[in-house]
Amino acid sequence: MQSVLGRLVAWPAQKTVTVVVIVGVGIAVGALGLFVREQQLRERDRSVRRGEVAAELDRQQSLRAEAEARLTALAGQIQAESQRLERAARLARTLAELDGWWERWFGGAEQARRNRERADAMRRLEAEARDRLRTLGKERKSTTGEVATMLAREFDLQRELRGLDAAQPEWVRYVVRGWERARLGVLVAVAAYLFGPTLWKTFAYFILGRLLERSRGLRLGSPGAEAVRAEARGVAVDLTLWPGEQLQVRQRFLQASDEGLERRTRLLLDWRHPATSLASGLMELTSLRHPRAGTVARVTLADSAAAQQELCIIEVAAGTRLVVRPRALVAAVTSGGEPLRLRARWLFSHWLSWVLLHFRVFEVEGPCRLVLSGTRGVRVDSLGGADNAPVRRRVNRGTTLGFSSSLEHGVARAETFWAYYRGHHLLLDDIFAGSGTLLCEQLSRVGTDSSERRWNTAWNGLLRALGV
Repeated sequence: MQSVLGRLVAWPAQKTVTVVVIVGVGIAVGALGLFVREQQLRERDRSVRRGEVAAELDRQQSLRAEAEARLTALAGQIQAESQRLERAARLARTLAELDGWWERWFGGAEQARRNRERADAMRRLEAEARDRLRTLGKERKSTTGEVATMLAREFDLQRELRGLDAAQPEWVRYVVRGWERARLGVLVAVAAYLFGPTLWKTFAYFILGRLLERSRGLRLGSPGAEAVRAEARGVAVDLTLWPGEQLQVRQRFLQASDEGLERRTRLLLDWRHPATSLASGLMELTSLRHPRAGTVARVTLADSAAAQQELCIIEVAAGTRLVVRPRALVAAVTSGGEPLRLRARWLFSHWLSWVLLHFRVFEVEGPCRLVLSGTRGVRVDSLGGADNAPVRRRVNRGTTLGFSSSLEHGVARAETFWAYYRGHHLLLDDIFAGSGTLLCEQLSRVGTDSSERRWNTAWNGLLRALGV
């Protein structure tokens, strides 16, 4: 009842939060659009005003240059008129001195008359020069005022221009420059993001996948049926130890055992492959040995950390070779105190290894018994049938836990393009052909096992490449 009420409360709460987030994002996007639009309008007005101010400043500078040129010309004219005035005044004084009493009484009348006329002309010339100087002075004063007004106007225009330049938003300038520099790359990236996956998946499915599935597969052993049998399976399994048999098991899987067994800790499963044992978790194992003859010991195994993991006991007959993933191996039973015959095989020479990025596999040689762990259980498929006729079986990649060395391993592309395109199916499936045994887990371990979620993608890829 409480769970039902919890779901009834959680559902509208989740929907409300989602609606609020969507509305908030919509309002934020709208507000950001308005802000950017207003900034664009302001930037346009600023650019227009800056052009007007710059043009007015150029015109004022041209007018001021003309006024200063007039002032220079007026200064020259005033100097010339001043010199004329000085010469006329000096000549008028000289003529006035010549027109004395001696000349009036004893000089010639005609000469005196001419001197008086020349003096009058000089006085008129002096008066005209004085008037001209007064006019030029007024004009110079007026032009000087115009130049001062123009300088003040230029100062105001320059200050406004600096203000307009300082008012330009920095982010607008960076955005515009960034877009101008990166627009080609951005357009290519957007096109690749929108159309690249479709083009790649189309090419991979119809061309690459077809070529790969027509190629020859990989066979590690000789053709023929091999004796591999499933004894028991379930969330918990009971394992029987006969006298002289030795069990090596991961510590968290050991649930119960009979007394009287020799117990010790084994640091690594196989000292010839220490890195593989560490990467697959086959370290700090518990080793149990049944020393007493005439009795049978029983050990119960179960996964105490993951409830979805189920176990399966696989019996491998003498001379039979079985390829297994060390990460799926929970325990191994051998007789006579012999270690588990685990052999690593490198596959660099085969094209399939490069296609699947899977360069190493591990083979277990019987006689032995193995306990494998699989998500929601381990499926044991016997290929070949009662008449031992070779068959071909397709399985999803990532679910294979082991297979007989006599089987030929190949690949086949996904059954439908749409399933691959939508991401519901990988491009390639595993194809096993021949007579033998195939071990698969019900669900893929990738993304479901808590230990695998702790590894990043590159580390998982490296482990798969090394066959772990």
